[in-house]
Formats: sequence, C-alpha cells, structure tokens
Amino acid sequence: MEISGLKPETAYILIAKGQDAQGNEGISDPQKFTTSTDSRPPVISNLKVETSIITTEGVNAESSAQLIVSWDTDEPSISQVQFGEGTTGSYSQSTQENLNLTSNHLVIISNLTPSKVYHLQAVSKDSAGNEGYSEDNITITPKASKSPLELIINNLLDIFGFLKS
Repeated sequence: MEISGLKPETAYILIAKGQDAQGNEGISDPQKFTTSTDSRPPVISNLKVETSIITTEGVNAESSAQLIVSWDTDEPSISQVQFGEGTTGSYSQSTQENLNLTSNHLVIISNLTPSKVYHLQAVSKDSAGNEGYSEDNITITPKASKSPLELIINNLLDIFGFLKS
C-alpha cells in the first residue's frame, strides 16, 4: 500500500487494519514515523511557447510582441520564466514569480520587440524551495503587421505615386 500526499519533515502515526475472509479484524500497534526532507525539484513537462502581436489603435499605432509560456509540473509549485534576447547567453530578465502553488502553469511575457529571437527557461519552485528548470527554448517573435488604415494609405500612395515625397 502506498500513502501519498504527506508533508515533508512531518511526524505521523500509522495504524494498519485488516480483515480476513471470516471477518476477523487485525489492528497493528501504532507506528510513529517522520517523513524525510523534500529534496527533489519539480519536474517540468509539456512546455509550450505561443507568440502574438499586440497593436495599439490610432494614428500613432505601435506594435509589440508577447510570449505565452505554459507547462506542467509533477507537484504543485510556483511559476516564473527567465528570458533574454538571442539564442544563447544569460537570461537577462525574468517575470515576476506567481506564488500560487499549481501543477499547470501559464506565464505571459509582454512588451517584447517584434521579429526578434529570444531564449527562455521555465522555472518552478515547490513548497520546500526546490527549483526545477526546463531546457532552454528558442523562439522568434512574429513580425509586426500594419494597421488596416496604414495598409490602405500605403496602397493609395503606391497607386498615386505622385503623392510620395
């Protein structure tokens, strides 16, 4: 029999009970034990990275990119993503830690530059402070698209070339 869901470094008392086919019941003496220290980090799996472009409306429309990073862990833990520009090197930035202990994680990284290469790593920390890290993941943010108004103006300028300066 396996007992799960016990807290690390906690004292417990176990009493085993059993019954045979004739209905005779057996009860053990109380067994005292203390669980060991949790020294195993959360295991990260199913890492997914999605990209999108956010465009503000208006005359001075601007675009920025965002990454939506999701993953699972084998035990409840907090969520954070470390990231940096380029394909290698240090993670120069990190998101704020989400302190909710969960096994399904979602982190959004906003205000990134469109059409840039970023590398990132998911980080999860369990209640005992053990940190688990994903593999380094490389992604490219999408190209910024022009607003519909800007596309129409550019098409008109192409048609009526004499309006170009």
